[in-house]
Amino acid sequence: MKSKQLLLTLVATLCAAVVHADALTDLAERVSPQLKDRVTFTINPQDAVITVAPSASGKIQITAADTRLAAAGLGCYLRDVAQAHWSWCGNRLNVPMPTPTQTRTYQPAFSRTVAYNYCTLSYTMAFWGKQEWREELDRLALYGFEMPLVQAGLPKVWQLTLRELGYPEERIAAFIPDEAAAAWWNMGNLEGLGGPLSQARIDADAELGRFIVGEAKALGMKPILQGFVGLLPHDLPKYLSKTEYADATFINQGHWVDGFVRPTLLLPNSASFSKIAAIWYKNLLHVYGVNRADAFAGDLFHEGGNTAGVDVTACARAVQAAQQAASPGAIWVIQAWHGNPRAELLAGLNPQYALVEALVKNQADGQRYTRSFAKVPWVWCELLNFGGNHGLYGGMNMLKQLGELTKQPGASTLAGYGLLSEGLETNPLFYEFFTERFFMPRDKVFTEADYAAWLKAYARRRYGMDSELIQKALQLLSKSVYKPLREQEGCTESIACAKPSWTARKASSWASGDVYYSAQDTLKAALHLANAAKQHPELLQTETFRYDLVDVTRQALSDLARPLLASAREGKTAPYFLEAIRQTDQVLSCEPRWTLAWRETIARRTGGEAAAKAIRRMYTTWSGRNGSLNDYAHRQLGGLMRDYYLQRWLRFFAAEAENRRVDADLQQLDATFLQQGVTSFAGRKNLMGAVREALTFATEVHKLYPESFAPVTGVPWSLNGRTGVTTMAFSVSEYITRAGVLEIAIQYQSGPNALRIHAIELFEGAKKVAEDRHEGQTGLKTFNNVYRLPVKQLRAGLEDYTLRITCHGDGGGHSSGIFTVKLKP
Repeated sequence: MKSKQLLLTLVATLCAAVVHADALTDLAERVSPQLKDRVTFTINPQDAVITVAPSASGKIQITAADTRLAAAGLGCYLRDVAQAHWSWCGNRLNVPMPTPTQTRTYQPAFSRTVAYNYCTLSYTMAFWGKQEWREELDRLALYGFEMPLVQAGLPKVWQLTLRELGYPEERIAAFIPDEAAAAWWNMGNLEGLGGPLSQARIDADAELGRFIVGEAKALGMKPILQGFVGLLPHDLPKYLSKTEYADATFINQGHWVDGFVRPTLLLPNSASFSKIAAIWYKNLLHVYGVNRADAFAGDLFHEGGNTAGVDVTACARAVQAAQQAASPGAIWVIQAWHGNPRAELLAGLNPQYALVEALVKNQADGQRYTRSFAKVPWVWCELLNFGGNHGLYGGMNMLKQLGELTKQPGASTLAGYGLLSEGLETNPLFYEFFTERFFMPRDKVFTEADYAAWLKAYARRRYGMDSELIQKALQLLSKSVYKPLREQEGCTESIACAKPSWTARKASSWASGDVYYSAQDTLKAALHLANAAKQHPELLQTETFRYDLVDVTRQALSDLARPLLASAREGKTAPYFLEAIRQTDQVLSCEPRWTLAWRETIARRTGGEAAAKAIRRMYTTWSGRNGSLNDYAHRQLGGLMRDYYLQRWLRFFAAEAENRRVDADLQQLDATFLQQGVTSFAGRKNLMGAVREALTFATEVHKLYPESFAPVTGVPWSLNGRTGVTTMAFSVSEYITRAGVLEIAIQYQSGPNALRIHAIELFEGAKKVAEDRHEGQTGLKTFNNVYRLPVKQLRAGLEDYTLRITCHGDGGGHSSGIFTVKLKP
């Protein structure tokens, strides 16, 4: 009997090896037809390193311990031997594929590499089909990722599970959202947004999920599937009252941001949990066509929720026990975000079967991450991008020093790296540097000379050359926009995409409006790239160069908007401000990948016009409601800039000229654009013509207003001619990341009138939570101009905080300046 079992195991292993060998050779051929029959893969579980070498027959020989690492070895060959490039922002793979002239070895820095935040799957991949996922899985394989999160297929799992629980069909349909909202559904933040979905769409999504899991496993990856943590439709309890689950204990989870009703929580340590969990896992494995899972995701109390009366430790123990019953040996992957996982939850875990993803948004010094998670292994996860927003950004200096992680308190349980940005189709420079660390010594710290050499190699791979002008552009960007000075939530946003107001600093509630770099540097970088194309016209035949030329030009134009708006109220620069948006649209429209039409075309292939409408909803209001989430996922895309953002500002300036409110006009535009959108690609064919025109315009504006383009180190304020006691309101959500004391220092800069300050109040949504009332002044004479406001406790880190300054100009309404914000313990 034992011999038979051993024989069956051996046969299964050999069959798997053949399948994986086929997957690797297919991968090589998809990357480049030149590699057909030219790459030999050898799997040797005893090998501690990946080896890329010439074979005796002149082929490319790649040896590794397993299939995943062999695929990563192919990526190492492409990068270091063929000097090729692949990314989320274009590829350069049509290059000669030579046989290596020497043997190269690569040591994985860590055992774990994970991919995706839930949000990534909605902000980046919401309506991808098999074609897009085929390309994505190849990308992941070449980079060496081990564990990608999978979301496609879950509507079917929920449908099957809720049917077994006796939940009515119409309620199931109301519970399931569309793909653009699925991330927050799966994290327990909302229900049903964008639904209902047709049965055909649910079934097609299940087929896609099965494809993703199967293809990922064939390439040696271990997909992370959705675990059951007890989250169920908020009204399910009343339907279970007369069933075998009548003894189930539920805890209402209240509301998420903007009033979204959260799913309810079936207490994991209650009697019915293991039964319902077993139903979930049965359906999950069936939908994906697997016998077991290697890893499960799922978070309790994500961004809020109710823990009153909950034994969190017992809950964690019960969730993990259900996972082990379904798939022995599976790992529970938990996000570390906004205080989660709590110490009580960690106390209930068996560390052998758990992994924490530490989401690090600090691009200034995230290498000094000091949190640890008891004995549970964890992975350091970059969180560069929020909402898929477009903006050059990233901590290149931080990545140079990422080796310092090995000296931090949690180093003993650090198990790897993770790619958890919400939007991946941005900033290829950052992601290339980050993913290369997967096969560098884990304690590697780059010197300036090391980095300069890396930049040259990067340029050769991405563009096919490292000319002096290209190097100047990359160095300028590395020392400016890619060197943030403090922690912030994503890029410094373009106010062209902000809801129009005279005090607009940013587009979304929690992002940063601080400009820590010189706009002159982004303009110079764009000019360098344009001049490089003039010297070497062949660059324009390379999609990666075209992508970056558009991107850096877009950034230079974006950086015009902020100072131009500051002077627009006096009637000086409004035409230039609007022209900057028009020029941006023209440049973006030259490249299909930079257009809204491109995204809508992909969406329509998956879900028809409803999916295209969901894309527009996500990029504009996010939810279809007026609230804190508006513009969170804004994009700078051809068509979207022209037909949405430009139209908002035109309506705003018109309303201001007529001394009326613009709110109703903007709401009408939201509704019209959501229904109609942009349905045609109307771009210019001549990219260089559009770029030259845009950069000439930007250069002229810089010459006209040179004093306006210095980095802004505080929040600008202006009375704008208002006399008498008035109130100035500013969003300060970006500064409030924990409890503490908010210190506001108001500073006069220009104008004939001093500013007299009477009080400063802090509002959390519509609720006043703090105030400091005392008389202060800033001007030629300044006194008592510092105000302190206690922030006692954050509910979930999602509050929209507004600062209201009650003040008046001393003798008139012409006074302006900045105020600085510090959050002190």
